[in-house]
Amino acid sequence: MSRFAAVVALPLVFVCWFSVVADGVSRLWDYSSAPGQAAIAADSFPNGTTFEPAGPDGRLLMFLHPKCPCSRASVSELARILSAADAPPDTVAVFFTPADAGPEWPRTDLWRAAAAIPQVSCIADPGGRLADQFGAATSGTSLYYDGEGRRTFSGGVTAGRGHCGDSLGGEALLAALNGVPHGDAAVYGCSLQTPTHAPRSQLVRADTNGAQQ
Repeated sequence: MSRFAAVVALPLVFVCWFSVVADGVSRLWDYSSAPGQAAIAADSFPNGTTFEPAGPDGRLLMFLHPKCPCSRASVSELARILSAADAPPDTVAVFFTPADAGPEWPRTDLWRAAAAIPQVSCIADPGGRLADQFGAATSGTSLYYDGEGRRTFSGGVTAGRGHCGDSLGGEALLAALNGVPHGDAAVYGCSLQTPTHAPRSQLVRADTNGAQQ
């Protein structure tokens, strides 16, 4: 290639490289800012679950896929929110587990991070049965039921996939924990479904008597 041709080609190479990078950044931003499927949750704590009724401080559930990288931020924000709450509630991190998986499958770094938070207990959810009962479809979905069993928050606690820091969801959940419901929020994370979990044809909403609607 002559020197002239090289001089002419260099700007074209730069333009092509810049276009590829810009497209990649745009796709990454679109992905990180795209919310997951919102929960279809009952307004009252459903009967017929493995949980006892909520105590006086209520019950907070966070549904997680143990291998979702986005949910590290959700667990980090959960720790911050609980530490700021006036009376942190009984909190359960519910980890989706394929029905045929062994007991160690969900025990990833995400499980250990959640288990290290005071007030948080971790349980496996074989086949996603609890997620189905509560209508959760996206990792990071948080549901808070107050001391009377009323749902006062549903959604996520981050501003995007894998984003730590202040968010509308985090502020809304903290307000609900402190007795001032502030509305629901979008949830950002991976689907709770895996190839071993059959896709839901529809989400089932349980009423307060545990019946399907």
